[in-house]
Amino acid sequence: MRLARATPSCEAPQGAFVTLGAASQDRRTLLKAALGLGLGLSFLEVVSARAEDPRMLRPQVGDQFVFPFGDREGQIITPEDLPLGGPQQLAYPMDPRGKIVRNGSTLNQVVLIRLDPTELTDDTRAHAAEGVVAYSAVCTHQQCPVSMWQAQAKALFCACHGSEFDPRDRARVVDGPAPRRLPMLPLKMVGGALTAAGEFTGRVDVQLTNKDRVSARYIFQQNILTGATGRFAAGAWVDIPARDQQIALDWTRTFSNQLVNQLRYSFSRAGFGFEGGSFPTCTQANIFACPTGITLQSGVAFGIQNNLPQGRIINNTQVQDNASLTRGRHTFKTGYEILRARANSLVNAQPSGRYWFGGTESPFTPNTGNDFASFLLGSVVRADFTKNLATWLPRWWDHALYFQDDWKVAPALTLNLGLRWQYESPFNTKYGQQSQFSPDAIDP
Repeated sequence: MRLARATPSCEAPQGAFVTLGAASQDRRTLLKAALGLGLGLSFLEVVSARAEDPRMLRPQVGDQFVFPFGDREGQIITPEDLPLGGPQQLAYPMDPRGKIVRNGSTLNQVVLIRLDPTELTDDTRAHAAEGVVAYSAVCTHQQCPVSMWQAQAKALFCACHGSEFDPRDRARVVDGPAPRRLPMLPLKMVGGALTAAGEFTGRVDVQLTNKDRVSARYIFQQNILTGATGRFAAGAWVDIPARDQQIALDWTRTFSNQLVNQLRYSFSRAGFGFEGGSFPTCTQANIFACPTGITLQSGVAFGIQNNLPQGRIINNTQVQDNASLTRGRHTFKTGYEILRARANSLVNAQPSGRYWFGGTESPFTPNTGNDFASFLLGSVVRADFTKNLATWLPRWWDHALYFQDDWKVAPALTLNLGLRWQYESPFNTKYGQQSQFSPDAIDP
């Protein structure tokens, strides 16, 4: 009955897949397949090979989107390629640097829909780009393709078991057996192209009562920026591996049609480093493997920069409360937030040392000699060796308070009036290890 009712009003978007293969195989199946083919590969080797294949990676920050097949296969998708109001367009993410299309897994399929930004919820609009939203094309019920479009309801539709998702509200489940929303992919515009601003995010909503709604969201991102910074001409550079996690809890209380309050708690942890690269073993955890630095007096330098490797972890805890009250033509909004920021920063050390070469010029005769000859002769004019004695651990508070009035003066005119106050405290360190130098202070 469900399919008979839904089919007449469904549209199949261009490039829609008909079937999806299995997303993964379990360990036993892989082992049997390897043994049966006589490959002699262990399960870990198979998994490692799949993980290292860039086509298998989930959408990464900075990826663009391309048509999956047809006359425009491989071409970049722009907002102008998407009809306003739907239907959706199936797409694959692509690494713009290596032009690698991530089509090695069905879990990488993405649907792009362009909608009127005013129709999107605030949370959805925050992750959209020019009204375009992106979701996983794999249904959360049994991994069938979400390849159909309900034109009248403006809903994504899975034809396997009839699940429907509202793209205007983070792909909220509006019908069918799907247990949760479709994962959303944050977007941004870069050079006129739709670009991934993050990785897939998930959210769970629970309607506790007719007045209380609770939601939870978890975000996980892990990527590595290769060849990020360093002395490229000297063949010395580092990568930036990063791993970010965030959890958010929301409680929305609807007191009346005019008064709504939202209480939000969030915690995020971001960690990244500057390490590896042209010297793969030179990491924060293995600093003795870093090469010795060499600098000639002419300014030519070899080896890794003297401020690398390094890294830091930043933890942010935030509590926010927002209230909205509607009175006639006025919508009053007020809120307060408090943020506690904690950073753990590894200070660079140079246990392998840095050497300066020079000093072969003729006495009292400037601009003579050759600093490279000094290097060949071992004429060291200076050498530095450093050791970490502490980790920099700054902490600070951030407070913010705002009041806003959205005044609808006329049907075609709305004034947004508001005030905001914010205070960021001076930072201190976890163990009181911060010190400062004052040239005017008296030495006790």
